[in-house]
Amino acid sequence: MSAPSYDTIRAARAARLATDPFDPHKHSLMSHTPDGLPGGFLTLPDLGEAQMLAMREGMDLLCRLHDDDLVEEWIGDILTLAQDPETVGLLMVNVIRGIAPVLAARMGTDTHEHARELYRGFAFDAWMKNFNEKEAA
Repeated sequence: MSAPSYDTIRAARAARLATDPFDPHKHSLMSHTPDGLPGGFLTLPDLGEAQMLAMREGMDLLCRLHDDDLVEEWIGDILTLAQDPETVGLLMVNVIRGIAPVLAARMGTDTHEHARELYRGFAFDAWMKNFNEKEAA
């Protein structure tokens, strides 16, 4: 069986985000000035949802690392999804933290088509799997 194409992975990503939308402003906290006066709101995503999304996005990034255009597309997807610089930073840190253990190995197999197929399969599986439901034993 061949690995899924990038278009198939994009479709799986779109379907997952339609089913489980990411709200980068889910929680808000009142901020204060140094004088203790209200200074507006700081909005944050649900951190559990952000970590799960970062895991999926990390698998997606791993399958794209061999192509600069695909990486730029991925960065654009993150910027669109996060909606603000703080959330972009939060997602990027969690993505890199999640893929760090395999990043060097991934870079070492950059020219191997079989490795690329393997990582495309991982990305597709990450977007397709519903980690919120317990699977039957």
